[in-house]
Amino acid sequence: MNERPVHVDYHTHVIEHGLAKPRRVGEIVQAALERGLSTICLTDHYPLPPWYEDPTDEKDCAMALTDYPIYQQEVTQAIEEFGDRIQIRRGAEVDWFADHAEWTRQEVNRWPFDYVMGSVHFIGRISDSLGERNFLLDYKEEEFQRGVEFFGGIEPLVRSYYGEVQAMARSGIFDGVGHLDLVKKYNDGDLFSGDETWYREAVVNTLNAISRYGMSIEINTAGFDKKCHEAYPSLWILQEARAKSIPLTISSDGHVPEIIGKNLGSAVELAKAAGYDHLTEYERRQRIAVQI
Repeated sequence: MNERPVHVDYHTHVIEHGLAKPRRVGEIVQAALERGLSTICLTDHYPLPPWYEDPTDEKDCAMALTDYPIYQQEVTQAIEEFGDRIQIRRGAEVDWFADHAEWTRQEVNRWPFDYVMGSVHFIGRISDSLGERNFLLDYKEEEFQRGVEFFGGIEPLVRSYYGEVQAMARSGIFDGVGHLDLVKKYNDGDLFSGDETWYREAVVNTLNAISRYGMSIEINTAGFDKKCHEAYPSLWILQEARAKSIPLTISSDGHVPEIIGKNLGSAVELAKAAGYDHLTEYERRQRIAVQI
């Protein structure tokens, strides 16, 4: 186990969500340097399958597949430019689509990634007065509420979400799970408390799958600034994960330089409160334990 100060951010992006926003690889790495990070993992959203319809107004869920090789060249250039001052890991946040698992597996294997994170943002399709479309659960609060109505309540929506996370774990494609309880993003206690038996059962079943298939989870500090006002995942989930010896990374999920490294100290304290004494990093998709 490595023993060194924990100054890592394992879930970052060089593109801000928004129409035609530029890639800011150098700026993001420079921000990490200014915040005293020793390691940054660049995990921009992997392109969606070419035939999959992006439901956002600006079509900005991910960069175009044709742009991805250029982006990877920019990452290589950043490693060459900054590599003597900060460790840059080559990562990806990849959306899980059960119907496109083999396409995803092939795409992931095309690149020399250090860390591949799987995330569930989409849960099937919904249909209402706005038409039929792919359901992106963390796009806008009003869209989330439409999803709740379509699924017939918050419980069936949440169960569907965690069911997809379990299927993602079983696929064996990914190293870690992004923002495990993202489904709480628009919940400040008005939708569910997190103490419900059905909710805890869904989470524990999901952790069992994550553990069985050797995946890690992350403490993602972006949740502090959302309606839920806490990191992803909640402390009790981290405690359950620790009891199952599930590895843990920490991250800001920053999409702009100002967010890189934000609240990572709080993430470390949360990890300790859950009983963790080390975090996990990745190199060429192999885990490295780092003491905290």
